[in-house]
Amino acid sequence: MTQDPEGAEQLLRTGAAAGEGDALVERARARLRRGDRRQAECLFREAANAGETDALIDLADLARRDGDHDGAEALMREAADARHPHALVDLALMRLHETDREGTEEILREAADRGDVLAPVMLAWILGETPSEDDMDRLFDRSRGIDPVRKLMWFLFEQGDHAAAKRLVGEAADAGITFGRVPGTDAPGVPPAGLEPDGTESMPW
Repeated sequence: MTQDPEGAEQLLRTGAAAGEGDALVERARARLRRGDRRQAECLFREAANAGETDALIDLADLARRDGDHDGAEALMREAADARHPHALVDLALMRLHETDREGTEEILREAADRGDVLAPVMLAWILGETPSEDDMDRLFDRSRGIDPVRKLMWFLFEQGDHAAAKRLVGEAADAGITFGRVPGTDAPGVPPAGLEPDGTESMPW
């Protein structure tokens, strides 16, 4: 199929003009991929002002890449307060990436208290414990989509626990959740979350 970036941009512009927050976010991401960061940030902020919480996560990711971790955390907490489903888990992952284990555990407990289905499973792994069956059943509830399982798979993979990542993929498949392939292996798994500006694979936070 022939790609038409200009046509896609026009469709997104039309949706954005109609006040569709998700169209603003996708248009911002398209601008970012084309290297127009300044315009992308403006569009993300416009989308955030329109109540699109995904835009706050994208802005937080840009702040993180710039080394502004306080700014990134503030944006993620703003998204969490606006009921973004996984903002606190994203923040916990960022803390873990910074080797702040204590902060990671604290935020995951907060996320679990708010009802995030991924947080208790991830916290159990960090503490060296086995997640409860109830927690795993909630994680594999297909009505929630693949996002929580995808995040956990990437988390395990980044932490070097490839065996656990493969087991997770198998358990997800048994629950009717399937993906692409685990990066760097022949096992079914999850496609890359995206790319950093230097072309390396980015993680889903």
